[in-house]
Amino acid sequence: MPKYLRNKGSNTISRSGIIVDAFVDNDSTFIDVEQPAGSVLVSARAHILEAGTSTGNGNWGYKIGTTTDDDAFSIDANGFDAAGTGPAKNTLVDCPITGSLTDAEAGTAAPGYADDARSIRCTATCSDVTSVDAAGKVAFTLFFEVLPV
Repeated sequence: MPKYLRNKGSNTISRSGIIVDAFVDNDSTFIDVEQPAGSVLVSARAHILEAGTSTGNGNWGYKIGTTTDDDAFSIDANGFDAAGTGPAKNTLVDCPITGSLTDAEAGTAAPGYADDARSIRCTATCSDVTSVDAAGKVAFTLFFEVLPV
């Protein structure tokens, strides 16, 4: 006869990180947020806590991935502001997570799942960093589901 195990509570965990000088470089303004062991990345949000400003017309966006593939799960080069002078304070975007689960019938491990704790890299981007006057501050909040093992 089979045995059954049941969960006794919520399995959703969120973790956040804040980039203080968010838009001073196109690729190096990132924060690593820890993914709990035995979990899968299911969603993410980015929140502009302090507006970045520019005299140019840059694309202000984000990337979410791993430390070895920084856009593995989400990328939008103009997710905060397209060809503008910077995102407003309290801009809040839902960062669509793609590539986290196994494709149907692929027979491969889910890229968004981690047996052990690991870092998820969240990057703030600006295509015209030379014209940035104020760097801004961005908070990334990642949501994980802990799965039974």
